[in-house]
Amino acid sequence: MSSRTVKPVYDDSFDKELKDSYDRIKNREAFHYDVSADPIYKKYKSDYISQGRAAMRDTVGQTSALTGGYASSYAQSAGQQSYDRQLEKLGDVIPQLYELAYSRYEKEDQGLWDDFGALKKLRDSEYERYSDELDAYNEAEERDYKRAQDERKLSESEAAAKAKYGDFSGYAALYGAQTADSMKNNWISANPKTAYNMGLIDAKRYYSMTGEYAPGFELPQPDSTGSAAKSGSYYPNTAPDGRDAKVVQRELRNMGYNIAVDGAWGPKSQAAWEKVYGNSGWFSV
Repeated sequence: MSSRTVKPVYDDSFDKELKDSYDRIKNREAFHYDVSADPIYKKYKSDYISQGRAAMRDTVGQTSALTGGYASSYAQSAGQQSYDRQLEKLGDVIPQLYELAYSRYEKEDQGLWDDFGALKKLRDSEYERYSDELDAYNEAEERDYKRAQDERKLSESEAAAKAKYGDFSGYAALYGAQTADSMKNNWISANPKTAYNMGLIDAKRYYSMTGEYAPGFELPQPDSTGSAAKSGSYYPNTAPDGRDAKVVQRELRNMGYNIAVDGAWGPKSQAAWEKVYGNSGWFSV
């Protein structure tokens, strides 16, 4: 198991803020200047109208003084011209106000992009931290995996060394008892003599596997009376039903079974017997 128990997860905590910031940029209306809605223009307009009216009054007054103090159409006309000249100055400031408004729009636009860039840097920094943590986690996982593989190889090597001597407990620990038993049976099938000498199988199973007498078993030797002697080192001289082994062997041979009629009731005789009469006991020694 990794020393880092929890795999890092990237939350992207700036995702919504970034999306909202980008939407403000994307959905912003194109620049449009309405001079009548410009508060600066309104201030200029108010000032120039006041100045125009003042100029008109001055002009009318001065003109009337020249005509003996009486108002005349000429004085009124001269006053209107003074008023109009003041308002003409208002038209001159409109291009300046347009440029000022456009500059303000561009600054606001740049401010939106600056906000977006700042959020993106924060998000990138967060992602870099996550990447570093993920790399560290993956490196720890790789180290743990290699260590586990090395330990497993060592365990398999130890299990294989034990199995050479018929001990499959190492494989049982690695793969479970059922698999270990299957491996043990395969090993016994490939090494019956060693398995027999180690006591893992008996003489009956050895014979069924090899078709040969188990090592250490000897054929009975005749005694002074001509009968086969019975001892702990020899096969019995009687069949499972108690009759003389030779008599039963001869019967079985006449039935077509390839066994020796030697008076020694060994695995081959027992195997032939069981095929004819069933499993009615194993020879004793």
